[in-house]
Amino acid sequence: MAEKYSNYPLLDFSGGVNLSASRLTSATKDCVTIENGELDKTGRISKVRGYKQRGTDVSTGYDVLGAIGAYKPSTGTLKQIVVADGIASSDAYTFNPITYVWTPHGLSLTLGAKAEFESFLDGFFMVNFSDATRWNNLTQWYTTTNVTNAAKARYIKQYKSRIYLGYVTSGGTTYPSRITYSDLPAGSPLTIGWDDSLNYFDVDNDDADVIKGLEVNADRLLIFKENSLHRYDTNSRYKIPGAPGTVSQRTIKNVEGITFYLHSTGIWGYNGTSSSLLSRKIQDIIEGMSTKNFNMACAGVIGDHYYLYVGDINNARRGLTITNCLIDYDIARDTFSWRSLLDDPTIFFVCRDRRLDVTYDEATVTYDTADEVYDGTIEAVERLYFGTVDGCVHQFNTSRLYDTSDISFTMETQDLFLGQPSNYKLLQKLFFYTHQGVGIHVHYRLDDKDWKTLGRVDKEEQVLDFPAAARCQKVRFKVTEMSGGDPFSFEGLDLFYQVEGLVE
Repeated sequence: MAEKYSNYPLLDFSGGVNLSASRLTSATKDCVTIENGELDKTGRISKVRGYKQRGTDVSTGYDVLGAIGAYKPSTGTLKQIVVADGIASSDAYTFNPITYVWTPHGLSLTLGAKAEFESFLDGFFMVNFSDATRWNNLTQWYTTTNVTNAAKARYIKQYKSRIYLGYVTSGGTTYPSRITYSDLPAGSPLTIGWDDSLNYFDVDNDDADVIKGLEVNADRLLIFKENSLHRYDTNSRYKIPGAPGTVSQRTIKNVEGITFYLHSTGIWGYNGTSSSLLSRKIQDIIEGMSTKNFNMACAGVIGDHYYLYVGDINNARRGLTITNCLIDYDIARDTFSWRSLLDDPTIFFVCRDRRLDVTYDEATVTYDTADEVYDGTIEAVERLYFGTVDGCVHQFNTSRLYDTSDISFTMETQDLFLGQPSNYKLLQKLFFYTHQGVGIHVHYRLDDKDWKTLGRVDKEEQVLDFPAAARCQKVRFKVTEMSGGDPFSFEGLDLFYQVEGLVE
């Protein structure tokens, strides 16, 4: 008589990473680890794409301090411009798409001063708090046109036809909780002026907190301090109840009407009315952040994914360590995973750099020919880039490698009790399902003992046999792969076992 086996199919991982559930109540669709993987289709986990360097080094070995994909509507001119440190000063650089070289502007900016940008008036503004506020018409820099008498500032944002500056130095005095704003545009061509003696307001300047960022949501200017969030409508300011602020301007991003941002307590989302904590599933990662990395955290957006870089994670309580952790929040699915990068980002920025109608006509940069038209294909999708601590710019989600290195993939399930937690089970076979996967290794752990390798998978459907006496009350599986090949997808497994009941 044939032996009777039970089977346990695990074919849905749509819960993503969930570190908050107890071991007896966690759903099988939740995972403990998804590193360098993402939920690209409902249920399955796919290995992520990588990134590749954009041209030469900007400034070898020095931080990229700021970046913008600048666009001039009147001419269709589009440029990638970054600010990076150097030996004695920092400088702005323009990417030359013909030579793939970053060309310096010769600005002699202050070392280590983060640069923030904002597009307005057929050009863009730049602040870095240490040097004079500047405006650029994508041909040259100005410290007078549109910026005469403008304060120095850490943060900048356009709102209702004005430029707003936050955390400012005006008249030689620093005001960490002050907002100053420009006059309305006038004249032909349109320009703006500044009068800091009239156009300013303070944001709870006696609360032992400072302005940390600016954004716009629901037709209101959002003013972030570290522990409070305020909205402003040109007439009044309102402090949002129960909403903390942010630890880093560069984590503030708008996606589908929600403003996402990082506070020391986690990832928050403001919906135009109130703010809520979104990251409870990965609180162990948030708790593993170093406070020294709060100010360096930065984020980027592709579609409905919010990518948040938080540096190295070390949570000794949970035994959780992640190198160069980039949290991936899939907003539509409300799921988390993460990437362990080989590089250390300082800022994310977007640029549409492959359109036939965009020209590059920087007067201070030598191209092969004047007004050279980029020889690319028409692609309307914005591309995401990031600058790094070692002076490079990388294009995100565009390669099979992390720059020039293979990408390692790890997926780890929750503990699987296979029915009654108290019963012992004798494991027999594992059916493993993948799409375009080769060189995948499957590991298992019985009752919190050491990890063991079950086998290697080299085809889309493969059966792996457990060794004799693979007996446990619970089992956990781990899938690993490391290569520079085409991304594969892990689709699930089906476990066959015998229930032995209570074994003394």
